Amino acid sequence: MNKFIKPFSLLLLGILILTGNLFSQEKRKYSTSRIVGESPKIDGLLDDTAWNQVSWENNFTQYQPFNGGKASQQTAFKILYDNNFLYVAVRSYDSAPGDIVKRMSRRDGFQGDWVEVAFDSYHDFNTGYSFTASVAGVKSDELYTNDGVGHDRTWDPIWYLKTSIDTEGWVAEIKIPFSQLRFSKESNQVWGLQVKRFIYRKEERSLWQHIPNEQAGYVSRWGELHGLKDIKPKKQFDITPYLLGSYESFEPEEGNPFTNGKQKNGRMGMDAKIGLTNNLTLDLTINPDFGQVEADPSEVNLTAFETYLREKRTFFIEGRNTYSFPLRLSDGNNATDNLFYSRRIGKRPSYTPDDYYFIDSPTNTSILGAAKITGKTKNGLSIGILESVTNVEHARIADENGRIEEYAVEPLTNYFVSRVEQEFNEGNTKVGGMFTATNRKIDDAYLDILPTAAYSGGVNFDHAWNNRKYNISINLMGSSVQGSTEAVSELQMASSRYFQRPDAVHLNYDPNLTKLNGQAGSAYIGKSSNGGWSYMAWFSWQSPGFELNDIGYLRYADDMTQMLWGEYKFPKPFSIFRRFSIEGSQASSFDYSGKYLAMSGNISVRGQFTNFWNFSFGSSYSTNSLEKTLLRGGPLFLSPKSLFVHAHISTDRRNNLSLNANIYYISGRENSKLKKNYSLGLTYQPMDNIRINLSTSLNFNNNQLQYIDVLIIEDQDKYFLAEIDQKTFVTKLRIDYSLTPDFSIQFYGQPYISSGQYSNFKYVTNPIAASYTDRFKIFQPNENFGIDLNKDGQIDGYLGNPDFKFLQFQSNLVARWEYSPGSILYLVWSQNKTDYPEIYAFDINTDLEDISSIFPHNVFLMKLSCRLPI
Repeated sequence: MNKFIKPFSLLLLGILILTGNLFSQEKRKYSTSRIVGESPKIDGLLDDTAWNQVSWENNFTQYQPFNGGKASQQTAFKILYDNNFLYVAVRSYDSAPGDIVKRMSRRDGFQGDWVEVAFDSYHDFNTGYSFTASVAGVKSDELYTNDGVGHDRTWDPIWYLKTSIDTEGWVAEIKIPFSQLRFSKESNQVWGLQVKRFIYRKEERSLWQHIPNEQAGYVSRWGELHGLKDIKPKKQFDITPYLLGSYESFEPEEGNPFTNGKQKNGRMGMDAKIGLTNNLTLDLTINPDFGQVEADPSEVNLTAFETYLREKRTFFIEGRNTYSFPLRLSDGNNATDNLFYSRRIGKRPSYTPDDYYFIDSPTNTSILGAAKITGKTKNGLSIGILESVTNVEHARIADENGRIEEYAVEPLTNYFVSRVEQEFNEGNTKVGGMFTATNRKIDDAYLDILPTAAYSGGVNFDHAWNNRKYNISINLMGSSVQGSTEAVSELQMASSRYFQRPDAVHLNYDPNLTKLNGQAGSAYIGKSSNGGWSYMAWFSWQSPGFELNDIGYLRYADDMTQMLWGEYKFPKPFSIFRRFSIEGSQASSFDYSGKYLAMSGNISVRGQFTNFWNFSFGSSYSTNSLEKTLLRGGPLFLSPKSLFVHAHISTDRRNNLSLNANIYYISGRENSKLKKNYSLGLTYQPMDNIRINLSTSLNFNNNQLQYIDVLIIEDQDKYFLAEIDQKTFVTKLRIDYSLTPDFSIQFYGQPYISSGQYSNFKYVTNPIAASYTDRFKIFQPNENFGIDLNKDGQIDGYLGNPDFKFLQFQSNLVARWEYSPGSILYLVWSQNKTDYPEIYAFDINTDLEDISSIFPHNVFLMKLSCRLPI
């Protein structure tokens, strides 16, 4: 083996050397100075004598729309420092100060005119700390990773800002504690530096360090900050205890022994951020509460797969890029299939008792505590470790005689995630790995449906060359899940693999297994550019036994996918377009045995007109496809070809009132399906501190092949489908009222109506027949949905009534006051109205009236946190 490894290692080393990144672009340099005397007072006036110690730096260049052109308004900045802080002054000159757009918003709003100052304090050409000041004095901050591909807006450091407007334009004065940045102990330091300005009325971005948009990368293109001498890394140590009180009111249920229609709660907990070293930070939360977090969107899920829910809890979204390990490299940080899916921690309990009259069960598992260590060393080693424990949860049930029993519905569970990645060659080469573990303490036999232990891991290799225009990436992953025969049988029959499929000769369902192992991987090579051509070739695979869903998210195992993608972005405005791009892709899918399943192609364009209207439209086409999941564990089903068309247009968002419209249309051959969605939206800014977003959508779903059930008839599995006529109406209203940069009120409301009625029932006869109509046979169940397939007068089974209507209204009103940096008072009122009426006709007016009459579940909450720096 060694005789092969050594030549391969030498070849790989040669590739890394020959393709190493030599930054040919000339980098600008700015020299700062240590403050002599008194440090500036942050008041937005720049009248302190300290600012006279350094000169103004200017000569900004347009980045968008005319990349490389002269900025329409000039910008200048100064940087100073003392032992504890970095000071930045930015003067944004403007020939028309009265046209400066001063819009108030919550933190990270990026509204109106703003300037951004960003530092690559590691000087690793990959990581950047961004501080953005709006003219209204609103702070926005981001953590750039992966050379700017990742940008985490949940990073909320402590820093200070004041702004002012005068006859020359506007000024931002900034003070940043060194404790919020990560840097080495070297006596003379060089950091990456970029300063950006955005002029809202022109939608113009200009940069201090010019970046040609034909080049790839962002952080690696920044200029340099010199003159930092003898600064000492600072360790952050903040403890933030909280107190919470809540009151709930809801409709009392006659005879329910568990509730009288109201409930009071109180709790306390603590968050902490502790600098272990200058490069490593420990985030800790004990007995956390996320009551101020907005509810998940309403939906009716008719698929075989669980819904992917976006993370909204601050503890888990802050620094999430560190723990991301996507299966498919093209998914980037927005990947759904991933080794780590944080919504598993604190999820809804897994078990629901049978045969109850009333039940009192928690809606989520309680997180006893969680801790994470994140950081990056000067030598380019990134580290992430996360540990969390969720409590055992119990439900109480009562039968019709009032007898009460208690069941454990979720066991005590420990979650562990670790991620490391080492950068080489100025960040152009990365080698890393990830490991996850889920361990459950199961004491009740009926919870043996859950695995006792689940482990997954992966290694990654990424390399970029030719100024990061070209890159190659390889991910390799494995998983092992252990548990009772019941738990592993559940996994084998889960929708992600369906080992029980009768026609899958490469799959073997074994009811005696107590362990399920699998592996997966992906490989990618391509070219990336902010202007001009980008393209890639990608291949991924997941073996049938690959499983992530204890702590990760996996939709499909038993899969191999190939894709080609290309895009051309016009680097500069032309004709009637400020921006314009066109892209196309082709993809083929196979099962793990290599059996061909489907192919699809896509082409789309997007851009912006010179009147600042945005648009996009495109189409994709799918061939006849062998569906692995349509029959939910049954054989492959041959679905007809389909066409997907979509279009979007939006008016000039700089105006106080802007509109947008979207449409998509999916049509299947043989009239197998027809889906249409129409949506309209508006954004209205009646005042600089009030923003209103309203959107409405209407969805029509007609699917001839909607799965209903499988019944055993005459010792054979019979798979039943039907035509569904589903209509869905959704309206979302969001109002943001910001009185100051630190005090805001937000309202979110969503009525949701969805109705589905079934007809043209059918059972599958030959699922892969050449003729579409030979794949099933239509029949009509009786009024009780009984089935008599051979028409002998004997009922073979019952399907149950699949018709449904779902009505829901969700709202959230949040007042947020950051009364001192990192210390926040929340006042929250959330409301939920839900009903499942048995009148299935779809009528928007009547249904909205019915929603208004539903008894609400109200939650009133007050949460006070206090940051205690130590």
